[in-house]
Amino acid sequence: METFADAFANDDMVAVELDDGSEYYVKSGMLVSASDYLAKILKKRRDKDMEDRHLRLEDCDNDVFVAFLYWIHHKSLPGLYGPPSHYYLENTLKEDEKLLHSHKGQEMLVRLWRFADTCRMKDFKDAIVNSLLDILARWGTTYDMVVYAYDHAPEGSIIRKMFATQGLYDRFRQPSDRPFWRHEVDETFQRHSEFAADLVVAIRDYNGDWTESQSAFMDDFRPGAGILREREKSAEEGESVENEDSMDHDQD
Repeated sequence: METFADAFANDDMVAVELDDGSEYYVKSGMLVSASDYLAKILKKRRDKDMEDRHLRLEDCDNDVFVAFLYWIHHKSLPGLYGPPSHYYLENTLKEDEKLLHSHKGQEMLVRLWRFADTCRMKDFKDAIVNSLLDILARWGTTYDMVVYAYDHAPEGSIIRKMFATQGLYDRFRQPSDRPFWRHEVDETFQRHSEFAADLVVAIRDYNGDWTESQSAFMDDFRPGAGILREREKSAEEGESVENEDSMDHDQD
């Protein structure tokens, strides 16, 4: 991979095409500095002396890409998706608006994580997980958000397990304030068989911690901590070759 300085010395402009039809022209060095995965794709294009300067990014729309560019420049998450949102949520919005904005933030973080996972950006993923854990600690989650996570995050991902575990915590700790179970839960079992397995693991691994705080209950999900992180790492290593070959084929 090129060094940070070398990357930004490269003035080649790339037209980045997004899922929603948006298009941005950015320096290739910005993408190289952010992702080894994107760096390999761009290097392959240069090695082949390809004149086409278009790059299609999967799992990325305008909102996701803007947040990604913010991350590149600031190494933090913007607006509702990062720590600055907490003061805004607690001191500006009414109670029902707080929940609405926190759930929008959760949805966006799930989408950001999926994009970061596709492009193999570990530091970006870790920042997203930390921000999501902070938001979940303050607001909990809902059944609809659990379904959203399972519909949009890949199978076996830490994001799915986080929402299943948080939902379970909410169900046992605040059943009246944060209802989790509904009759529609059966549909989730049918659509995502992994959901049932994740709930079983959450009950097994955390059954002795029901009296702990939410932050302690979810501590194993912090980047670099806990057995679940090791499971995610193993899953990523097992799929890396297949995914990279697939992406390279798409770019060709």
